[in-house]
Amino acid sequence: MPQKIPKLKPNCSRTRRTPPTTRQAKLKLKMDTANVNAGGASANLIASSAQAESNGKILEAIHSLRADVTTRNDEILAAISEIKTDLSSYSGRLTQAEDRIGETEDNVTVLHNTVNGMEKVITALTEKVDDLENRDRRSNLRVIGLPENAEGRDVESFLEKWIPEVLGPENFPTPLVIERAHRIPGGRPKPNSPPPPRPLIVTFLNFRDKVRVMQAARAKEKVIYGTRHIMFFPDFSAEVTKRRMKYGEVKQQLRTRGIQFGLIFPARMYTLHNGKRRVFNTPEEVESFIRDGKDTDNG
Repeated sequence: MPQKIPKLKPNCSRTRRTPPTTRQAKLKLKMDTANVNAGGASANLIASSAQAESNGKILEAIHSLRADVTTRNDEILAAISEIKTDLSSYSGRLTQAEDRIGETEDNVTVLHNTVNGMEKVITALTEKVDDLENRDRRSNLRVIGLPENAEGRDVESFLEKWIPEVLGPENFPTPLVIERAHRIPGGRPKPNSPPPPRPLIVTFLNFRDKVRVMQAARAKEKVIYGTRHIMFFPDFSAEVTKRRMKYGEVKQQLRTRGIQFGLIFPARMYTLHNGKRRVFNTPEEVESFIRDGKDTDNG
């Protein structure tokens, strides 16, 4: 028979029991851990919900932005299409304008050439008319400074008698014959002074009589009627007179320097200085001669 092994009684001295206070602390720790885990789970749940809500808002904003971009894109495309239409229209108009401008430039060129030709013709005709007018005035003479009403009622008879008397009968081998004579409006009077006598235009029947009067007046140098100085000048057209009047300033300068001068028809000046004769075409050339002592153009 097998030998029975006797049961050993537990050694009460070696087994330790957990005190009640320690068990309560462990239980509380487990509960706190459970609460912490539950709180973490709840926080995770809340965070997940907030994340989902945020994602929803982002998606909604993206959809809204996409719709706005789509709308703006459609508007931009419509504007671009309209601009293309306008550019096409403007391109057509620009082409038409260029054609018209080209045609206008061609017409302007033709008109410019025509005008240039007409200007040359007008200049030539004007010079010819002026020449004819001066030829018609060849027998005319201007008498400046003769007092008003000195000629009486018969101007022609008075001048036919007075001119030989004042210039010397020896200068006129034949009696003067004056075809007509009349006064013309004079210049503006100076302030606070009486108006000067109006010039007399005298037309001789014979051109040679006019030449004799001019030569005799130049030789006498000074002609007096009463107390007035009388001057004799050729009668020219308005254009020639205007051109000759431009020499007025240089005439005074030449007189101051004692240089002899004269005018050549239609509007040139000559000087006699140091035995040399110089001819000038413009007053500027005379001024240059006076300033530098040299003439710029000798004739």
